[in-house]
Amino acid sequence: MLCLRFLNVADGDAILVEDGDFRMLVDAGRDIVAFDPPAADCAAHLKALGVRHIDLAVITHLHIDHMGGLERIMDEGIAIDRLVSGYFPSQPGLILPASLDAEDTVEKMTWHLDLWSEQIARLMAAGTRCEEIRSTVKGLRLTERLEADITLPDVAVQAFQDRVWEAMFHGGAVSYDEQYAASKLRNPNSLRVRLRYAGREIELSGDCLGAVWEREDIAPCDLFKVPHHGDAKSVTELLVEKLRPAHAVISTGRTYLPEKDRPSRAVATLLRECGAQVWYTDSVDDGVGPVRRWPYVRFIIREDGALVPPSGEEP
Repeated sequence: MLCLRFLNVADGDAILVEDGDFRMLVDAGRDIVAFDPPAADCAAHLKALGVRHIDLAVITHLHIDHMGGLERIMDEGIAIDRLVSGYFPSQPGLILPASLDAEDTVEKMTWHLDLWSEQIARLMAAGTRCEEIRSTVKGLRLTERLEADITLPDVAVQAFQDRVWEAMFHGGAVSYDEQYAASKLRNPNSLRVRLRYAGREIELSGDCLGAVWEREDIAPCDLFKVPHHGDAKSVTELLVEKLRPAHAVISTGRTYLPEKDRPSRAVATLLRECGAQVWYTDSVDDGVGPVRRWPYVRFIIREDGALVPPSGEEP
């Protein structure tokens, strides 16, 4: 039996996947979740669920709302055997020099890279095996019944980011424009994870914006984690028509952000028009579905392929 929990970490992503004793974590939420209960940081959720060990963690990209929670996971003594992501610093633990005149986009990226470097140094010291995704990986066997593809949208973009970030850490020549571009490309080049279990397909899309992959050869899925917290850029009509999910999960805080149209009612409407039932990790009122308050949105896939959606009675 496969269990997927889309954890309520407010405006962030953290997904726990369990098949028997195997545990996989896709993203880890923020370092601090300053919101009312039931939203909590990823580590608090894992602790409440009795999780003390993660076999495989995937960090889809280096934004604080996806990788920031690793620090608290380590603080709680939760071990991670294997960590997969698109970039690891060649010398973990190095800290970037401060740039007082940096625009907000670059300043935040610098902060995120510093935190990532510190986290990776600590994880490696604890014995975590860190593996860079250099190209798309197909047919990764996780358990007897669970298989994964990990898609890297653009190898050239990843190589560019690697060059820029390594230069930043080591004092190499890199322009401000290159730093800005490397920062802006984090969402478009977010890793995507496609899981297969008992004939069911699950698409965990990180923050890979819909326009980036709408023209790929995409198989339909049963369960879709909507990218970028369901904002106006998260999906396109073409992408949703190709995926045609039965269920779509939007990982978002309960507060509507008008400057980003997040979560977007238009996106929820588009998903519903293509046949999806829309679920939110936090108590969002989009004028259609019931407003729920729960610690996570849980789906179960039985060995015969039966998909059991949330009942509203979790946990």
